[in-house]
This record gives sequence, C-alpha cells and structure tokens, in this order.
Amino acid sequence: MKKLFIILLIISSCFIYSCKDNKKDPLTTLEVLTSSIKEVYYTDEFNITTISMKVTKAEVEETISLTPLMIENYPDELVAGTYVFKVTYDNAKTEFSVNFIERDFYTEGLEFVLNKTQDAYLVSSYNGTDKTVIIPQTYNYLNVEGIKTYAFNNNNNIEKVVLPNTIKEIEANAFANSTLKEINIPESVKKIKEAAFYNCTSLRSVTIPSSVKTIEKYAFTHLLLCYTDTTDTSSWDSGAFDDNLIYIHKGLDLSKIEKDENFEYYVEEKVSVLNYIGDSNTALIPDTYNDKIVNVISHSAFLKLSNLENVTIGNNIEIIESKAFRETSISFIEIPSSVKEIGVYSFSGCEALEEVKFNEGLEIIRMSAFAACNHLLVAILPSTLHTIEQYGFQNCLKIKTIYIPKSVTSIGEYAFYACHYATLYIEASSIPSTWHNNFNPSKAKNSFNATKDTSGFHGS
Repeated sequence: MKKLFIILLIISSCFIYSCKDNKKDPLTTLEVLTSSIKEVYYTDEFNITTISMKVTKAEVEETISLTPLMIENYPDELVAGTYVFKVTYDNAKTEFSVNFIERDFYTEGLEFVLNKTQDAYLVSSYNGTDKTVIIPQTYNYLNVEGIKTYAFNNNNNIEKVVLPNTIKEIEANAFANSTLKEINIPESVKKIKEAAFYNCTSLRSVTIPSSVKTIEKYAFTHLLLCYTDTTDTSSWDSGAFDDNLIYIHKGLDLSKIEKDENFEYYVEEKVSVLNYIGDSNTALIPDTYNDKIVNVISHSAFLKLSNLENVTIGNNIEIIESKAFRETSISFIEIPSSVKEIGVYSFSGCEALEEVKFNEGLEIIRMSAFAACNHLLVAILPSTLHTIEQYGFQNCLKIKTIYIPKSVTSIGEYAFYACHYATLYIEASSIPSTWHNNFNPSKAKNSFNATKDTSGFHGS
C-alpha cells in the first residue's frame, strides 16, 4: 500500500521587496520563476531546491535555487495544509503559498490509463495479491473517475473493493465473473454499464444510491439483495438484475444500514436483519443489536445460502419475511412464540428440512411458505394459527403428520398439494366452510376431532 500526498502549489502572491542600505548596497530583487514550478507535487518527491528564483542585483541577473535555509521557519515535515514560504535573499524578500493535500491509500498492483479527454484516469487492471483493493481518488495528479471495461474481470482473488467518491462510471464487465464479495457504490457514480458485476456469485448485496441514474442490462445478474434510497428505479434497465429472486429494498435511509461480522442490519427504533454475511454454517439471530430489539428477518436475508445448516431465531422476532430462508440446508428450525407471521416462500425449497417446531403465537403462514420441503415429516401447528395461505405446504412429498387446530379458519387452494402420504389431524369435527374446497387436492387422509397431547394424536 502506498500513501501519497498531493501538493498543489499555488502562487498566492509573488511580489518584489527591495531596499537600500544607506545607498551603499546595490538594489536586489527577487522573482519566483513560474517555469520552475510544477502544478502538483507529491511530498515524497518534493524538493525545495527544484524551485528557482531570478535575482537581479545592480542590473545583473542570475538564477538561483531555493534552499530551506533561505525560507523562514521551513517545516521539518510536510503535512496537509497551507504554508506560506517567506524567502529572504541578500537584502530582498518575497513569499509564496503552497497547499498540501493528503491523498488516500491505494493498493499496489492497480494499473491506470487516461480517459479519452486525458483529464482523468481509469483503473484498467489489477495484478496484485491483496483481497481488499483500495482505489485512490487521484493518480498522477488527476482524479480517478472510472473502472474500465474488464478491469477486474475473472479475478479470483479479490473479495472487497473500496471505491473513492471521484468514480463516475463503472464500465461493462468491469467485475464480471470475479470473486468479489463486497463493494461500495459512492454517490459520485452516475452509470453502471452492461454486465459490470455479471456472475459475481459471492456478491450477495449492494447499496446503490439515487445518484445512479443508469444501470444497464445484466449489470447485477445473480445479485440477491439491493438497498437503495430511491423509490423509482424505472431508469434502470429491466434486465439489470435478470434474476427473479432479487429483492430491492427501496426508499431506505442508507445511513441506517449497519453491519457486524455476521449480519447487515437496518436500524430504526427496532432493527431488521437484512442479510447474513457470516462464514459459519450456523447462524444465531440476536435478540438485540446495540440495545435495540431485533424484530424482523427481512426479505431474502438467508436466501440460497446452501451451506447454512443451523439457525437459531431470536426471541424478539415478530415477522419472517418472504424468501428469508429459501433454499438453505437447515434440517431443523424452531419458530419462537414471538413470531406472528411466516412470509411468502420463507422456507420453500429447504430440501433438508425435516422438522419445524411451531410455538404458540404464530398467526399466519403465507403462500408457499414451506413449499417443496421434500424431507419435512411433521408439522404440528399451534392453536394461535388462523390462516394457511395457498400452496403453504405444497410438494412436501414425505410429510406424514400435519396437525391443524380448530383456530385455523382459512386454508387456501392447494395448501397441501402433493402431500400424498400425509394424514391431516384436524381438531374440528368437519371441514370448515371457510377453507378452500381444493385445499387438499391430493386427497391426504383426514382424521377429525384430533387432539394434541403428550401421547401423540388421537382422532376419528
């Protein structure tokens, strides 16, 4: 990593001061030669002796180089800020100001090219070994304003890229097919071009500010979560994500997104879990975060984490939103009594799921919440439940036991489709008229007047 300092040298004043000493000494004048001054300096390259001055004495001109001894209070170390260099030579004085600006760190291995107008640089490639890549605001005295086509394409080393607030455009295929896991999109970015992040399968989420007006097709194919402060994404190409699993959180206050080593959160009076970013196959959803109650598992928070095997849901969670655990590898889940609603497709496609422990308190199981849980064997539903929406347990091919309390007043169409081997233990004495007449199209066996106790099920 290199730390460079840009020095913008500005001649704030260049004036001539002259005097005579009892008319015995000849007149001496000083003038900074602009031809000897570069527009920009780096501190590790700056040498005061490279600045020349024209000295006129008794009508004789000569050129001299400055030295620290000629400058009043020359600093031992150059740091960010503005300095006024006061020069004294013979019996004449002058001064000029220098503005020192600190520049960011940047990662070795980055390569740059000038843009078409040659007034800014683009990152053209990266040949380094660091997994975290920091891109500088400036390079060779000019702003870095873009990531060039294919700059990080097929890079199997990078995991995190930090973009400066000078970047305006991310070009086509810039990060495509890379192992990128995390990137920031600064508010300076206006355009993300075609397939810029195509097939970055390790990149689960990205935050896109409203400054980004153009996102071209396939830019984020396979991305699962997007956070944005805009409510209108109509200017983004309809194929920008090209994946029907993407969930876009719109109209957020982006300053409220926080993270720890395991989760991304949205923090208001209460806290929502946005995304699991931990590396373990076990996840513990906390009861609180920074002393605030964690009460929502948001849309797609654990979606398609195929290595996730064990999850403990915090005791303050009230809502499990859509696709929260879809296509994970969990085999058991306990729904705490705090949970009121299990959202659409929440656990669908969890093929390893064998058991769900439902506690009292649950009220609604949304559409397809447990669809295609092929190894689910038992579902003993709580007496607080009142609604099972359509396709709720569709294609639970191996399920054998489903207990339905009389509190359930609504069951949607195809709720138990393809549950061929199941017995529906129904607490009511008959099918309620409020249940859809096709809730059980596969003719799973019904057992009425069932009760639930420690010895199991009893019904007629």
